Amino acid sequence: MVLERCPAGRCSGLSSLTVLLCCLLTLFALPAAAQQIKIGYIDLLRIERESARPKRGAEMLKKEFSAREQAVRDLQDKVQAMKSELEKLGPNTPAAQLEKRRGAFAQLVQNFEQSRRTFMEDVDRRRAEERGKFLEEVRAAVKKIAEAQKFDLVLEQGVYASRSFDITDQVMKTLDAAK
Repeated sequence: MVLERCPAGRCSGLSSLTVLLCCLLTLFALPAAAQQIKIGYIDLLRIERESARPKRGAEMLKKEFSAREQAVRDLQDKVQAMKSELEKLGPNTPAAQLEKRRGAFAQLVQNFEQSRRTFMEDVDRRRAEERGKFLEEVRAAVKKIAEAQKFDLVLEQGVYASRSFDITDQVMKTLDAAK
């Protein structure tokens, strides 16, 4: 390909239309660049640790599952008592009676394990539901604060955040006020 030379003084590398376009874009971009962005930060772990809302949820779950927990503990006590009885049986115990008690013990252990497993799964499921509700309440509180104070961005995690960006206390106050 053969390069042509520009006529004297007519080409300076950029056309005047390109220069004009760049100048206009710069003029329009300056106000946007000068506009400050308001950023906030929340420490979700601190909110979970210090806010009254998760504590209320834990107390509610404890009340909800206290009867079932006691039933599982009673069943565990029965297993321990029956195990002690089996250990105390001497060699003079008839084989049929020994097998009958061992079978009853095995059935009791199986019932206990199933009850304990079901109980733990139900507690874990409800705990997850409560945590989900709590996180939704946190998001609603953050949104309320962000809209009221005109934040452009609120972060939940960060490597470093100055205390001036931290709105965790405000979120906790909002959560604790909304019972």
